[in-house]
Amino acid sequence: MYALHQAEVLKYLLTPELLPSYIPFKLNTSFIEWLLIAPGLDAAYPDMPMQLFVNVTETPQVQITPEGVFGFGFGEASAIVELPNGTLVTVAMANGTAYFNVIANVTQERLSIQLEYNRSEIQMMWSDVGEFHLEPVEAAMPLIMFYVTPLINQLIGQGFPLPVLEGISITDPQLKFYDHFFSVAGNLTYTPISV
Repeated sequence: MYALHQAEVLKYLLTPELLPSYIPFKLNTSFIEWLLIAPGLDAAYPDMPMQLFVNVTETPQVQITPEGVFGFGFGEASAIVELPNGTLVTVAMANGTAYFNVIANVTQERLSIQLEYNRSEIQMMWSDVGEFHLEPVEAAMPLIMFYVTPLINQLIGQGFPLPVLEGISITDPQLKFYDHFFSVAGNLTYTPISV
């Protein structure tokens, strides 16, 4: 996660064009859900396209226990309105923490992980369009994360190579969790390297 954060991969600009058609949410100031969340948004910027910029601001953290791996990440989300002349105006920003279960697996000498959304906490930082009601956002987070988590899992889906020496392969790997660390056990096979 540190490498992904340092490579600035954990930033995402969601535009109306990138929003899949099957997601029941629209990035437009006049969309009914935005009227519930920010009543002043449509009054200040009627029927204008929006963007959401999500930025993981700190390296996501993981906690390893005998029960498994749990993670959390801190981030910010900015609501941006696109004016008719193309100018982008950031109208509000919230921050929050998302908590995940981390599903880890070892296959073909790679440690792969997938995230499973657990819960989140959201706080409003500021707004230029009046009050933001975060209760509808918090209620919708499981649905939002249902669509966002697979995108995150695509980023981390290739996994990480296990440190093995040339000519040595692992078969029947097993992943075991302890307090603050995990181990990979398996059968090692040595194949001489031809010169």
